[in-house]
Amino acid sequence: MRIRSLLVAVAVAALAGCSLSLKTDKLDPLKDAKGYCDVLFDEMLRLETRCHPATQQLVDIQYAQFTTGCAGLGALEGSTVTYDEDAGRAFITTVQNASCADDLDVLFNDAGAAFHGNVRDGGACSDNIECADRGAECRTPDAMCPGQCLTPGHLNDRCDNGYPQCDVGYYCNSGYCEPAIPAGNDCTSAGNACGSGSYCYYTGVTNVCEKYVAEGGSCNSADDKQCDPDGDRPGLFCDDVSGGAPTCKRIGSVTQGQRCKIANTWDGPKDVCDGWTFCQSLEDPSAVNPVCKLKYGSSSYCFGDFQCMSPLACIDEIPGVTGGTCGSRRNIGETCTAGSHDCVGGAYCDSIGSAPGTCTALPSAVGAMCGSPGSLEYAGCLVGWCDATPGYFGSCRSYLDAGTACTGDYECGANGPFSGRCEWTGSGNVCMPGSCLNH
Repeated sequence: MRIRSLLVAVAVAALAGCSLSLKTDKLDPLKDAKGYCDVLFDEMLRLETRCHPATQQLVDIQYAQFTTGCAGLGALEGSTVTYDEDAGRAFITTVQNASCADDLDVLFNDAGAAFHGNVRDGGACSDNIECADRGAECRTPDAMCPGQCLTPGHLNDRCDNGYPQCDVGYYCNSGYCEPAIPAGNDCTSAGNACGSGSYCYYTGVTNVCEKYVAEGGSCNSADDKQCDPDGDRPGLFCDDVSGGAPTCKRIGSVTQGQRCKIANTWDGPKDVCDGWTFCQSLEDPSAVNPVCKLKYGSSSYCFGDFQCMSPLACIDEIPGVTGGTCGSRRNIGETCTAGSHDCVGGAYCDSIGSAPGTCTALPSAVGAMCGSPGSLEYAGCLVGWCDATPGYFGSCRSYLDAGTACTGDYECGANGPFSGRCEWTGSGNVCMPGSCLNH
């Protein structure tokens, strides 16, 4: 919008016969890191709210958080971070061309590809994006900012209290990195000792360490977990249903009409179909040779959001009780079905018992009432965290400061813009800042 206004001003000046000289890079926000970040989050929010409708209040809060983060990132450019303009333009185009059928979490994980860190191991940092070495993260071992760029640990390196995880070939034992059990060796007494890139596999007789199988590799049809979880991307599953020898295949790569299954992954059951479809066995567990079915349109009968084409949801459905119809989520002030979670993002169905309720904005101020006494839906906090115990009211509280004792990630801002963590220090759990940008 700002760019469009500038272009209009230029055109008006030209028509008036005025002489106006502007640097073209000022009209192109993608020429620097902060401009890329601003445009990126504009596009991300536009895509998110199209695919997952939300209240304006939630959008405004997210935008304010993103703007703060972009300002911090812009201050790093040219010193600890190098911005790749071509990569930035390419990723913006990818986001603009994305659809609601895409895995948005995976898509947005690639946002940092436009940046290259310049800080080497041990150097001061504010965010992971500044770190140059393979696998390095900006960690805060003393729970204070600035942090340090630290590479994954090796023999006898610390791996707790904010230190990085152990590198391939090692595992974390009582706070220190030790050699991992080699592939093929028994891991019955220490299932976590196989280290990165491996897992403890039960052969039917004993437990041995096995390396994960890469995409396209042969796998045992009885075990999806042998296929590489693959970090932040959709993991792999053992495709033993499409015909031929079982091989590890990407979750979300199976299309309409192709054979499918619900994979038993390390993160729980996963539908292997793409975003336009769902596996028939979710709808009909007795289906023989299930295939990926196209999701349903508006007004179609449903008993789960997975059946409805995004951004539609299964409205008025109460899991395990009654079905509903595919439709748009309800806005603030509209009637809703308690327990159906029909309201747009940033709102909940305020009701008592199973009576019809009203979509109401989630509390957003520190001290505001939160929780779920007598209601089938939980009223969490848009800002901060809710201290309510299950079934009771509580209050929204500010995120705890770094170094403060904590009981869970949620108290440290795990869902905020800087993704804090509650980590063990050897004597207790304290909040570790997820990022030191603008702290």
